[in-house]
Amino acid sequence: MTHITITWKAGFHPTTGFNGDDTDATFFYNFGELTDLEICNKIYQETNLYTGEVWEVIKLVLPEERTHTALSVFHGPKVDGELTQIGDTIMVDGRIYEVADNGWKIKERV
Repeated sequence: MTHITITWKAGFHPTTGFNGDDTDATFFYNFGELTDLEICNKIYQETNLYTGEVWEVIKLVLPEERTHTALSVFHGPKVDGELTQIGDTIMVDGRIYEVADNGWKIKERV
């Protein structure tokens, strides 16, 4: 069984800043032989389409206070000329992956 934690980041508005707090959902699921990135892509697809076997498990643990369900990346203010990206994250057995404009960004291992 794979230990998954999905973190939905608070929505970011360019003029008002962050809107709300981060929320998490944690569950265990047997992904078989899928790699971490394949797991992330499966979760991404199912949370955006609201359908699938994993989605049925996720629905049971969705936090009521979340601001959205589909995984996404927000674009915040520019810092040193670069647009800040704030992505929702998926932790797969302690390895954290952040949604990015072009796939996934490996964040850290806890």
